[in-house]
Amino acid sequence: MRDADPIWQKLPEGHWFLPGVLCGTALIEFFVNRVLQPAASVALAHNRGFAVLDLLSRFSLNLVAVLGIFITGMLLFRATRPGGAAANPVGKLSIWMLGGLLVILATVLVMFPAWAAQVGVIRRAQWLLQLSAVCVAVLTVLGVLPRYAPPTLHKLALLLILLPGLLQLELQWGLLTSAKTLQRYGLLSLMYGPLLAMCTLAVGALLLSPRQVSRQTLIALCSAAGVVICMALSLVLAPSAATRLIYLSYDLRLPLRIDAQILYLLCLSTWIYATAALLLGSLQARITGAGLLLVGLAGCQAKTVHQLLFFVSGILLVAEGLLWPLLMAYQPSLRERLARSPSDTANASSAPSTAEDPGVV
Repeated sequence: MRDADPIWQKLPEGHWFLPGVLCGTALIEFFVNRVLQPAASVALAHNRGFAVLDLLSRFSLNLVAVLGIFITGMLLFRATRPGGAAANPVGKLSIWMLGGLLVILATVLVMFPAWAAQVGVIRRAQWLLQLSAVCVAVLTVLGVLPRYAPPTLHKLALLLILLPGLLQLELQWGLLTSAKTLQRYGLLSLMYGPLLAMCTLAVGALLLSPRQVSRQTLIALCSAAGVVICMALSLVLAPSAATRLIYLSYDLRLPLRIDAQILYLLCLSTWIYATAALLLGSLQARITGAGLLLVGLAGCQAKTVHQLLFFVSGILLVAEGLLWPLLMAYQPSLRERLARSPSDTANASSAPSTAEDPGVV
């Protein structure tokens, strides 16, 4: 029988290839567009090199948006395969309807922004895009929770990293605080909602991080410590510039209070440690780590098209990493291709052999 798998999945680690490409381009976009360009806007305002950086920024934005559309569509398809988060008929229908709406709206806003502005549908399209992204993420989480393969702590972690998207939907559109009884909490959620979103992401990342001490975890711990020390020094030496950089990078208005800054540094170090430790692990861990990386790079307030695609792709990748034993059990060809990896072979041997699974979406 002919193997219908795509060419990138015929490679030994094909499930990691395209998500790895998206992670790499997302990191380039983050450093160019949200770190270097804001810093250069002050230091190089009258320098010719700023025009080159601006060109690189626009190129990275367009590249990561186009890649995000294609890879999000691929991840939606992978979620509907046997063992995925949307493997049953109801889950497939729901994911294809809302995921198709997400991909179509993202394509229109990226490829035809002038036409969308001319017909006056940009704001409505942005609202539908954000709503469809959150709905796809919620459906993905609901497809993982009934499964018996992931541990309970990992399911709780998936719920926690879903909260930033829900909080952003409330912050931008005021769905709950529009009621008279909740209007008094609108300003409070606007000020501390992004910080709460980062806290939930950090706790979820900590629950997904490896528990055993190894060389990978030590490297991840050193990386997190180095980044946090540099950020702490910048907050002490140049607090206004550091808080402005944090806002431009993470969409987080950090208050000039020592407790808020310490909480931010703790959350940042936890996320960096968990992401780095997972990316240095097995194939299953790398897929989960790629999801954590994309959710974190989406920022605390995902508003733009590429940030929403990062958020959805990250949720799909974390769900795929948690359901990896089921994917190995349901797809014999995939298990055979990955038989060279001892960690993935051990996961496959611990996966259930039956084809029945109680997961629903």
